[in-house]
Amino acid sequence: MKLDMNRPKGQVYGHSSAIYEQDGKLFDGAGVCISDDEPETKPVSKSSKPEPAEETPAASVDCMKFLAETLHGAAMSETKLYKACEDANLNWTDVKNAANEMNIRKYRQGSATMWKLMIE
Repeated sequence: MKLDMNRPKGQVYGHSSAIYEQDGKLFDGAGVCISDDEPETKPVSKSSKPEPAEETPAASVDCMKFLAETLHGAAMSETKLYKACEDANLNWTDVKNAANEMNIRKYRQGSATMWKLMIE
């Protein structure tokens, strides 16, 4: 199949040998079809925000479980919680994100920030 120069065509950038695209097929500079596959293009989205995850990531589940077990029954200072997080080999950012999803109250007591799991 040859490229029809009388019909609309698109230029292809970044492909190793394709110069033009027409009707979903790739063509070289001489107008010879080099692929019957669809060109590799990403759809343009209006928003650059990622789609929300359907499932809670495993790391988040582990962090939620850690927080529920660690904070069950008593408040804990953020410093001690951070140390317990390190001892459990968990990422502190993941733990803070999990806390935002849970019913955890953060408050100041003197110079310490305390975390408390609020049981409903």
